[in-house]
Amino acid sequence: RCLSDWSSDVCSSDLSIADAMLDLPVKTALLDGEIVVLGSNGTTSFADLQAAFQEGAKHTLTYFAFDLLHLDGRNLRDLTLEQRKVLLEKVLSQAEISDAIRLSEHLTGDAEQIFKKACELGAEGVVSKLATGRYAPGRGNSWLKLKCYQEQELVIGGFTRSEEHTSELQSLRH
Repeated sequence: RCLSDWSSDVCSSDLSIADAMLDLPVKTALLDGEIVVLGSNGTTSFADLQAAFQEGAKHTLTYFAFDLLHLDGRNLRDLTLEQRKVLLEKVLSQAEISDAIRLSEHLTGDAEQIFKKACELGAEGVVSKLATGRYAPGRGNSWLKLKCYQEQELVIGGFTRSEEHTSELQSLRH
């Protein structure tokens, strides 16, 4: 099953990711990752992802696996992120899987330069994780999400009162 943060099965409407998971050379595994819709330029589209889940729009979904927490009954959370990524890469490289599942590769180097380049390429941002960190659920101090664009969607509205009827609105503006 493909469970979201809220425990809903996000693969029930599009089985391509679930089918690809079945092709992994494991008995059981718990992967951590993110489902995205890739645009033609390789960047992700959150709007298209929302449309796929909420409106049933036909977009190709891709699962980027970035962590491996359990493998064939073995709890891996006490291993470092580097060790878990090596195991994850090995599992994914041994499988004949489609593009439905991809490894979210990690980069090392100057974090400021990596972030700047990601933003130049049109990425939403980057997630920085402590390579020697053990897995801890939820938000902690071993990882940081940096967004390229600091924006929020909101509606600003206003109204004017009717001069004739004080309990009525004359107009709504947006």
